[in-house]
Amino acid sequence: MNYSHLQRGANRKKALTRAAHFLGAIFALSALAMAGLIDGEWITGEPCNIWLFMATFAIAVSSYIGSMALSDMTEKTGGDR
Repeated sequence: MNYSHLQRGANRKKALTRAAHFLGAIFALSALAMAGLIDGEWITGEPCNIWLFMATFAIAVSSYIGSMALSDMTEKTGGDR
């Protein structure tokens, strides 16, 4: 193995880690948005828009799955051998 191969692996691991963290942040923001929708419904007594809630839920689920998949790929990437 030469140095460039190791550097490429380390760069890939960094990129995967950053992408996983980004998707984790999207998940957290989506969860907060869903909590805000539910809390707003409780405060005002008016039901929230179900389509908005479902879209937010879909974003949260897909970002969580993507974050976990990227984290798994990061662990399998041999950047720091």
